[in-house]
Amino acid sequence: MKKQIIAVLALACVGLSACGNTAESAEPKTTSAAETTTTTTAETTTTEPTTTTKSELNYEAESQNHLSFARSLSEHFIKYSEEQKAYIVMFKLNDNNNKNTAGSGTARVTIKDEQENILYNKSVEFSEEDFITWHTETTEDLCYVLTIKDKDIESATSTSGTLTLKVFGEYFTSEDISVDIYDLPQKSADIILPDTPTTIMDESFSSHISYITINDISYETKYSSNGKMTLYLNVDILLDQKIGEENTADSVSVGYRIIDSQGYVADSGIIYSDALRPGEKTKAKQNIYDLDSSETYTLTLENVT
Repeated sequence: MKKQIIAVLALACVGLSACGNTAESAEPKTTSAAETTTTTTAETTTTEPTTTTKSELNYEAESQNHLSFARSLSEHFIKYSEEQKAYIVMFKLNDNNNKNTAGSGTARVTIKDEQENILYNKSVEFSEEDFITWHTETTEDLCYVLTIKDKDIESATSTSGTLTLKVFGEYFTSEDISVDIYDLPQKSADIILPDTPTTIMDESFSSHISYITINDISYETKYSSNGKMTLYLNVDILLDQKIGEENTADSVSVGYRIIDSQGYVADSGIIYSDALRPGEKTKAKQNIYDLDSSETYTLTLENVT
């Protein structure tokens, strides 16, 4: 019976050494032939070792050195996709041997315009299953891709700004990565348009009078380099009738005024069309500059005399 107890203790020691806990094990000993014989006998009378014999301390030490655990942010790539109307944010992670790996953590993206207004601020959790393979001519690396749609970004008061990326993992926190961006969705002034269709009279020519129908008005807005807004008007014009020189094709004129919320005239002028004969129509364009994006403007149309 005494020999069997010694044999079981010897087997337990061998099992711990196989678990990788060499730092806490004793110095190797020389095994005599008698001890070897005893150990062999014990193995024939005991059950096979199971994973439950693995020390919890050994498992924790092995986990902390596991190569798949991300230790650093290795590369990043940020660009705007016109096709997707979105910012594409991609990054790669490295393990403690500086080799590419998948991992888990949190990615935080913040977008600000030039006036430091926060337009987007969101944290996204990711795991190893979220990584995809990024193919290049020479490598196939695992990476995480985050897509930020224009519609999820608040409107800016400037066309450019800054996107900042920060990545948090269980064993690391990256530095802030900031890049300049130039395609921010823009805040647009409200434009109150006149009802259509509406009729305008053009008496600018001394030889004839034109009666015009405005069938539709549409517009787009865009920021100028000075931070002000530009209004791009599109006016659908039909020449209904021409009294005098009926068979001559001439440009027709439509007067306009842009009035702000305080009743001040911000801009006024004349919209000129292509040359038209009665019954013909065209789309005329007019650009109005240096408007305030925070304003509400009213567009009015006028006869030209």
